[in-house]
Amino acid sequence: MTSSMGFLSLAQGRPLPVPTATAAAVDSHSSSARFPGLAQPKIFNYRSRPNSKSDCPKSRQDLHTVRATLATSRPSSSKGGGEGSVCSPPESTSVAVEDSPSQRQLDLDLRSTLSSRKGERFEEKVLPPAATADVESPLSAAKGIRAPQQQLRRRREDSPSAPAAAGRGFFKTLANNLCNGLEDIIRRGENPPAHADPKNSVMNKNTYFAPIPDETPVYRDLEVTGELPACMEGVYLRTGPNPQLTPSGGYCFFDGDGMLHSVRIKDGKASYCARFVRTSRFEQERAAQQPLFIKPFGELHGMSGIARMLLFGLRASLGLVDVSRGWGAANTGLTFFDKHLLAMSEDDLPYIIRVKEDGDLETLGRYDLNGQLSRAMTSHPKVDPVTGELFSITSDFGAAPYLKYFVVSPDGVKGPDVPINIKEPMIAHDFAVTENYAVLPDLDLVISMNSMVLGGAAIGFDKGKVSRLGVLPRYATDDEQIQWFELPESFSFHYWTAWEEGDEIVLTGSILVPAEKFFTTQRLDLRYELTEIRLNRATGVASKRALVPELNLESGVAKIDLEAAMENSVDSSSGPVVGIRDFIQEGCLGSEPFFVPRTADPDAAEDDGYLVTYVHHEATGLSELLILDARSPTLETVASVKLPARVPYGLHGIFVSEETLSKQEY
Repeated sequence: MTSSMGFLSLAQGRPLPVPTATAAAVDSHSSSARFPGLAQPKIFNYRSRPNSKSDCPKSRQDLHTVRATLATSRPSSSKGGGEGSVCSPPESTSVAVEDSPSQRQLDLDLRSTLSSRKGERFEEKVLPPAATADVESPLSAAKGIRAPQQQLRRRREDSPSAPAAAGRGFFKTLANNLCNGLEDIIRRGENPPAHADPKNSVMNKNTYFAPIPDETPVYRDLEVTGELPACMEGVYLRTGPNPQLTPSGGYCFFDGDGMLHSVRIKDGKASYCARFVRTSRFEQERAAQQPLFIKPFGELHGMSGIARMLLFGLRASLGLVDVSRGWGAANTGLTFFDKHLLAMSEDDLPYIIRVKEDGDLETLGRYDLNGQLSRAMTSHPKVDPVTGELFSITSDFGAAPYLKYFVVSPDGVKGPDVPINIKEPMIAHDFAVTENYAVLPDLDLVISMNSMVLGGAAIGFDKGKVSRLGVLPRYATDDEQIQWFELPESFSFHYWTAWEEGDEIVLTGSILVPAEKFFTTQRLDLRYELTEIRLNRATGVASKRALVPELNLESGVAKIDLEAAMENSVDSSSGPVVGIRDFIQEGCLGSEPFFVPRTADPDAAEDDGYLVTYVHHEATGLSELLILDARSPTLETVASVKLPARVPYGLHGIFVSEETLSKQEY
């Protein structure tokens, strides 16, 4: 076996491994990235500290005005205070606020202060020129970074006038008021579990996970430290949940609207923007200016969850929501296939994202493979870098078959769905593909309406179920040849790579320990163990062992020698970890790293390239794009890009080269 390296994101306990010479590994993102992998959505109890006095503005140019307009008929109490306090009079108030980084702190403070009332929406609006005449232009040489001028407005979303103002007729106004009244009754009777309790929600806490109020337009010519590598010409995008509205009920991190944070590098210069994925759910809720769609992780629990499902059906029957256009968030995964950049989540079809020449992003609509795809697919399809084919799975939560597998040719022709016989619907977030086989999950994270009737959550772990992995021939047309392997206590959100060794299928992934605690505790005292799983097709026996069980830091990146880990052939003092970068020691949190090869030469060293990731510095409030030398034992920074806005914690990322971007069709 030839040497094989991989990178592990310590924040999520996940590797980005490289296939060995014997592996027919399939990249889940792009054929150009030789370190495929997907992040574990681990949430941390992380607090942002107030900015120090040294961050105070030095001049009038360092101030700008944010107007918080309260469009409500209820009087609001005004809290006095010292400089920079937020007041809430009945009409409006102007608050002088420090620019970067305190501006980003204000985004959080305003959200924490005002979002306690349900059904409220916050928008960022560019102030008129007269209001910003004495404000320095963005990214001035003095500060190197400027946040956009903003106006935050708070609206009463359940006001009868809101639907009428949106052009709704009398009937829809009456119907909307009726549904809002029913929702108020449901809300008063809710008792959400800890992970969905608004008191614990990032919406109401001043944390790095709190959403930003609205989009950030394109900022060009960003300050760069170091030299941007030539191979980084292209765009790095990372998606994640960012609710545009204060949730009406319980809220879980996975329920938010999809938002893309993008850095475009071209001609040695960098630009940044943040845009919502304009899903049908997003557009309908923005037009109605209130939450309308069910948020499955946060709201589907107990009898209140059943009541919310009935309420959603009532809204659909009354024409208040249009379910025919989809209801997903597109907040989880990204891939490039069939000349399209796709944003994905398991609750809807993918959405096509156009990367414009100036670095801006545009949502073009749902991607249905020219009518061939009718149901949502996994957020982590696999694109074979050799054949160009896409492999994917799709879940049906309402009726059997609950899981299907399919293959799409490089030119976008979809093969038949292969129904997989499993007993109950479950969350199928990821799977694996080798040269000749697909490895499909039947895990213990299930969807159960019976659990809701008994007062539990619809999505949760079934302690009585043993997780299984099924090995199916890669081009099978039915599941008659599938071979199932039981693997107790082996829940994994993601699998890194897979290959064949004789009769064995070998794959690696991070096993969640203990998995059943994921949705039951406010603080996630969990471990992710980088694990080798072997499925012997001849004997029918499955085995597993932890390769790097001790590597569970809060935030960082580690370089793993997978071959050494599997052969136990390295010095025990360091184990298979041959490089590490601990972001926590630097006072920041990181996002999912993505490997970008320095050259397309197939004979280049496995680690000949760069890792790209977002980080956020707690003390200063600064967010940066870091480009790390993958060959360095300490993963040294080659270049960094200062960003003009806070980048919250998110999920998965992708780098798309300039050459690939030129192939976009729209």
